[in-house]
Amino acid sequence: MKRIAVAVPLLLAFITGASLSCLFFLRDTESEAGAFIAEVETAAMSEDYDACRRTLDEFGVFWDERERYYLLFVRHEEMHDIKIGIEQMKGFAQCRDKSGIIGELRMLKAMLSHITESETPLLKNIL
Repeated sequence: MKRIAVAVPLLLAFITGASLSCLFFLRDTESEAGAFIAEVETAAMSEDYDACRRTLDEFGVFWDERERYYLLFVRHEEMHDIKIGIEQMKGFAQCRDKSGIIGELRMLKAMLSHITESETPLLKNIL
């Protein structure tokens, strides 16, 4: 009985710690990705497509690093859609299509905030 009394709180502490670390990781990734998105948007609005492509390349590398961990607790199709969005923006930057870049950026912002919101332990997400 003593073992159970010790094991249950330890297990709950572990689960809570793991959940909180995942939540902080999601929010940190969203804010860092938001910085990349803002940089790309600024470059696109000033029609500096070379800077846009460089930032998108950096964003792609950043996303590839983070994607490995995201795949542990987020649906794979959402990760795939974000990766496709980054690649499409690279194509828009190469074609100098400002409206395409801005539209895709808005979609990426919405997807990133949706991922963070859907993984946050709220009552509406549980029910």
